[in-house]
Amino acid sequence: QLQLYPSVVKKLHDLKTVWMNGSRQVKLFLTWDFYEFDTHTTAVLTGPEVDFDLTVEYPVHMSHSLLEYLD
Repeated sequence: QLQLYPSVVKKLHDLKTVWMNGSRQVKLFLTWDFYEFDTHTTAVLTGPEVDFDLTVEYPVHMSHSLLEYLD
């Protein structure tokens, strides 16, 4: 499950406020890196409510380096 840091949640709230005040140019997308996999990105979405409706699965094998990464 993707969990957003509080600073990201605040930015999303600020973007919604900008949208509600008349600016229709706000566009949002996310990127993230995980372990040794390629960078993932979402589609660019516009609007006061965004729903990325996205599931990403990473096939991993338990290893010492993965456990260190997760720590």
